Amino acid sequence: MIMSEDERQFWLICERPENWVIDKQQGFTRFGLKKRYKKSADKVNIGDFVFTYIGGKKSCLADIREIIAPGTKPFRSISDYDAAFDIFLETKPYLILPKENWIPFRQIKDKLEMTRGKEHWYHCFRASIRKISNFDGEKLLEEVKSRYHSIE
Repeated sequence: MIMSEDERQFWLICERPENWVIDKQQGFTRFGLKKRYKKSADKVNIGDFVFTYIGGKKSCLADIREIIAPGTKPFRSISDYDAAFDIFLETKPYLILPKENWIPFRQIKDKLEMTRGKEHWYHCFRASIRKISNFDGEKLLEEVKSRYHSIE
C-alpha cells in the first residue's frame, strides 16, 4: 500500500562512510541491517523516507531514500559491505547530496526535537534505524532540499 504524504513516516538510518560509497555504486537500492533491527525495520512502508546519517568523524546528513517495498527482505547474496547483514530495506534515491554538500549534524541538531538541548545528542545514532517524529522529518527534509537546490 502506498502512503499519502500525510501518512508518510520518517526514519533515520546510520551508516559508515565506506558503506555509503557501496550503496552509491549500487544505486541506493537497499540498506543492510543486522537481524536485531528487524522489529523496527519491519514497520517501514512504501513511500516512507529514510534520512542517512553518516557516522564517525563525518557526523553528517548525506541523503534521503524512499522505501519501495514494505518491511525487510532477507540478505541472501554476498555483499560488499564491511559487515555481514542479515536483512535489508528496499529503497530508491530521493535526494542524494554530493559529499561536499553533506550537512554537518552539529549545524542542525538544535532545530530537531530528538537532539535539541541534549548534551550527548549523538546517542540517538547508536541504532542503525529509528523512527523519527514528523516534526524532525519535515525539518530534515527542508534542510536537505535547501542544500540540494543550492547545487543545481
